[in-house]
Amino acid sequence: MNEFDKRITHKTDKFFKEFATKKYAKGEILMLGGDNPPGIFYLVRGLVAQYHLTATGQKVVLNIFKPHAFFPASLALNGSIPRYFFEAAEDITVRIAPPDKLLAYLTTNEDVLLDLTSRLYKGMDGLLDRIVELMSGSAKSRLIIELLIEVRRFSHMDKNGVSEISISTVELALRTGLSRETGSRELKKIESEKLILKQNKTITILNVNLLEKALEH
Repeated sequence: MNEFDKRITHKTDKFFKEFATKKYAKGEILMLGGDNPPGIFYLVRGLVAQYHLTATGQKVVLNIFKPHAFFPASLALNGSIPRYFFEAAEDITVRIAPPDKLLAYLTTNEDVLLDLTSRLYKGMDGLLDRIVELMSGSAKSRLIIELLIEVRRFSHMDKNGVSEISISTVELALRTGLSRETGSRELKKIESEKLILKQNKTITILNVNLLEKALEH
């Protein structure tokens, strides 16, 4: 984390600390799609999954929020009620702020607003990558895109291009719209090409640059 990110995180922590904490156990729903949420959630600890339920009841994960994220920002910025579900992906701790107070805070703290805008655009880039692969890509390319998104958001690449991420086959399938069986089969193919090494819920990307190039084939 660079100095700018540290400063923004410190400022955001300080703002949300005036609001009471609330805990959710893994699997608990924070928000139902279409319902008016109780406020803006600030994630203190744990991970939260944002997902859509298809007409057949299939869960499609759209985003994963990590600590220091706040959502749904659209509720504060334009009063939009989310159409998606938010669920604790593990035991979490949050603080909940009134939308009007967050909006007032953002309008008087341009650096925090700039950081939020930057993160929204990064998220949009990842979402567009997913859309392209869902429309025209193979199961393999959809998995590769998701692995690369995971690296960008939750990990880092060392000087040799190696990166380690914590994600299961089930989670990858949910995020790519693939069945568990298809996801597992295609992941084994990627591993056979010496691009990744899978151990339980940990996947080591042996060379991020080579994994990116694999999308071209």
